Amino acid sequence: MTNLDQDAPPNSIAEWVTALFDELHDPQVLEVVLTPGGGDAIMACRGAAGTLRQRRLPSPLVAGVLAKMKKLARLDVAERSRPQCGNVRLLNFHGSSTEFEVATRPAGDGEALTLRRL
Repeated sequence: MTNLDQDAPPNSIAEWVTALFDELHDPQVLEVVLTPGGGDAIMACRGAAGTLRQRRLPSPLVAGVLAKMKKLARLDVAERSRPQCGNVRLLNFHGSSTEFEVATRPAGDGEALTLRRL
């Protein structure tokens, strides 16, 4: 597993949303999972062999990133007590139109999000 905390992390909601999608451009990454972790959240890139790499999403940005992802997938932003699932189509994702699944679920300290390329 590679830890990406030493890289220059994204520092805005828009940059984090872009980073979530960009991780799925790597053919080894099957899904990106964002889970709460005591204030900060952990973004884990998972492949067939398990977790490939992870980053820490700073706590001031967690709610904004979750809300933006839910809006893109046409999910209920206010609903946090039940699982939700929706799709996002990016018309120019590294040169082609690509569809993604966005799934949310309640988690211990907040809400978890899973992003998969379809």
